[in-house]
Amino acid sequence: MRDLAFAVEREASKRPLFLQIARTVVDDICRGRLKPGDRLPGTRTLARSLGVNRVTVLTAYDELAAEGWITVRPASGARVSDELPVADVRQKRGPARASPFRRRDPSRSTASRGRSRGSDLRA
Repeated sequence: MRDLAFAVEREASKRPLFLQIARTVVDDICRGRLKPGDRLPGTRTLARSLGVNRVTVLTAYDELAAEGWITVRPASGARVSDELPVADVRQKRGPARASPFRRRDPSRSTASRGRSRGSDLRA
């Protein structure tokens, strides 16, 4: 298991802590500092060393697993995946999952079609 030596920016960064952690791991993998099969620190150990909540590290590991960078096995820990994502995924810097909030398409609103919410209820 290799030590992950990095710091998180709490105030200065607009990027959430879990993404800072995830991107640092991805950068270490791309640079060859972490190789396929290498063990990552346990979530409790990493959280303690970074001074963050364990849930933050769990979320970062979940993000990395969803992107295919690591594999996580209960009671066995996290390891760098043997099969890493393709090159264009490596350039991705945002979260892997879509936002839970859908953006409203203004062209599809009822107001733009001349109807109001109460118009369907009138007799």
